[in-house]
Amino acid sequence: MVDRTESDRLDLAPPPTRGLIRSFSLALLAHAFLLAAITWGVSWKRETVTLSAEAELWSAVPQPAAAQLKETVPVPVPAPVPVPVPVAPPP
Repeated sequence: MVDRTESDRLDLAPPPTRGLIRSFSLALLAHAFLLAAITWGVSWKRETVTLSAEAELWSAVPQPAAAQLKETVPVPVPAPVPVPVPVAPPP
């Protein structure tokens, strides 16, 4: 049976990271500045602005109305007149 203690495990562990507290404090400070900038950017203008506008619509040239459609009555085609067939005289 092998007796492993915590010191044996720590001997093989990587060394602790240097500057961990400093990096966390700088990140916290940067986030605080960002939060302050966003808060100032949102609340710097509190009064409401009422916008109103007027417009007059003008036409450059009056457009005439379209002419009414005239219905044409179809002209009847005369029926062909039958040509009389000569009758042969009786014998």
